[in-house]
Amino acid sequence: MKREKPPKVDKAETLALRLLSIRDHSRAEMIRKLKLRGLSDREIELSIARLQSEGFISDARYAERLACLWAETKWYGNRQIQQKLAGKGISEDLIQKAIMKAEETLATAERIQKLLRQKLRYRKGNRLSPSEKQKLAQALLRKGFLWDDLGETLEEIGGFREE
Repeated sequence: MKREKPPKVDKAETLALRLLSIRDHSRAEMIRKLKLRGLSDREIELSIARLQSEGFISDARYAERLACLWAETKWYGNRQIQQKLAGKGISEDLIQKAIMKAEETLATAERIQKLLRQKLRYRKGNRLSPSEKQKLAQALLRKGFLWDDLGETLEEIGGFREE
């Protein structure tokens, strides 16, 4: 008796579930990974639609989880979170909701304070030279914070006035 091959949609779904068992993926990431495996657009769309309808793939959940994780563990600013989520194919409205959730998890001001404590932990003395302040501000900007976010914090450590 000859065994029938399962349809490729089942293959796409099985592969997608295997990938999801390792970690959560955005819809765009999943499509890209399934295309790399040589599956057709139709097969991918059918399997992704089914997995989304069953809640296995959720861009909103994925974006919120990552935004909160990055805010809590990497202390990223909102701009960095936005760029990273956009790179994963998340829509702008979901990115904004995820950033709001990250802000609830750990506010921007708290993230900046944690980064400052980490950067200055081995520092002796209270005064920072203008070049040290500039380096500190640049490090915070690279982490995705905006000048508006840094204003009050930098004023607390003496701002950028000439000394």
